[in-house]
Amino acid sequence: MRFNALLFLLLIFSASTLHADIIHLKNGKKLECTGAREEGNEVKYTIAGGTVSIPKSMVIRIEKSESKKPETVPPSKITLAAEPTQKQILEDTKTKERLARFYTDRGMELAEKKDFHGALEQFEKACDYYKNEATTLNLAVAYYLLKDDWNAETNFREVLRRNPNNTTALNYLAEMHWRKEELDVARDYWTRSLRANEDPEIREKLARLEKEKTASADYNSSVSSHFLIRYDGGHAESSVTAEIAEFLEEAYRQLSRQYEFYPSEPFVVILYPRQQYFNVMDVPMWSAGANDGKIKLPIKGLSSINDELKGVLVHELSHSFVDLKTLKNCPGWLHEGLAKYSEGERLSQQGKQGLKTLLTSNSLPQFRKLEGSFASVNAQTAAILYLQSLSFIEYLIDRHRLYQMNQLLDRLGKQERFSEAFEDVYLVSLEDMENRWRTDLSLE
Repeated sequence: MRFNALLFLLLIFSASTLHADIIHLKNGKKLECTGAREEGNEVKYTIAGGTVSIPKSMVIRIEKSESKKPETVPPSKITLAAEPTQKQILEDTKTKERLARFYTDRGMELAEKKDFHGALEQFEKACDYYKNEATTLNLAVAYYLLKDDWNAETNFREVLRRNPNNTTALNYLAEMHWRKEELDVARDYWTRSLRANEDPEIREKLARLEKEKTASADYNSSVSSHFLIRYDGGHAESSVTAEIAEFLEEAYRQLSRQYEFYPSEPFVVILYPRQQYFNVMDVPMWSAGANDGKIKLPIKGLSSINDELKGVLVHELSHSFVDLKTLKNCPGWLHEGLAKYSEGERLSQQGKQGLKTLLTSNSLPQFRKLEGSFASVNAQTAAILYLQSLSFIEYLIDRHRLYQMNQLLDRLGKQERFSEAFEDVYLVSLEDMENRWRTDLSLE
């Protein structure tokens, strides 16, 4: 039987005019609809375009009309007059715009509190009511911050379809493709962004990309289950690269178990000749490796992988795991302490004695005062900070087990403040726990 779509729509429109409920809003306006009802924290009602939900907090009361039994109308008597008027359509559109603004504002409040999961939910509702450039962009950024690259890219592309010069979408897409070592694509997005709006920060990123591209233009690539390795075939033999790839897969399995976390996106690892590494990267000379979203290491003509390189690989991969698990909401000292612990480092007796001496002279900084990366300090200070961070991580894991550390990282991944998350997990403040560690250290 052929379905008469026009007749079906006309019957719906006719039925909707039989009786109307009135929703009285706190802003003084009224919504005329059918089937208004309360469900949890929302009020749902029916209009010509379907069912709409609004927060109950916007409503004063619902005025219910008496239901009348619908009269049977012969199809021959149904006319186009039953369709919603232009005024009704306009009023419905304005209602949807107001609701989109309401959910957008709620999403922004949650995003400011670093609750990106909650923000995503609100931005999705805003898009459901009114999808435009702004609501789509909010949704895309929320997906990006939650490391959902597929959905982020889909929505950023939708933003560019509506406005090809939206620099926010262009810059995020560039960052995503740069992270995946798709340098030509990233360069195109950043170049388009600069044409639309001159920005010194974007120009600096583009300059860094050009350095990387020049350095790795002739590099070979090696792909394994979880890694894309780029290397200079003249300085790193393919057999060594294969050995590195095999070790990295083993390290991935180790860290997945340790952090109870299983990233699916491939990690990018770039092996530079030593001088090229320091030309490309803005790092101190004591640096044995770096992680700026990609793992980057200086390689010195190795014929086989050694224990030192294994330690650096695990250390930098640990940074990637922690960044992803916490959505980059992790103090630098915790990052470095976990990375040293993950590579198998444990505090030696000599290291304990050195920390004890510094503690006696009141030369160990408090953890709450340690901000940012260790890359800004000299080699001697960095060595002390690494020892201090490792010692405290050992203390936490030995006395409170690894699962509590993962609880802390999970809480940080929900963008909770570190001090609050720490106290909820360990039942004491960071300061109190640090004082216990210092007391134990002084007694050893």
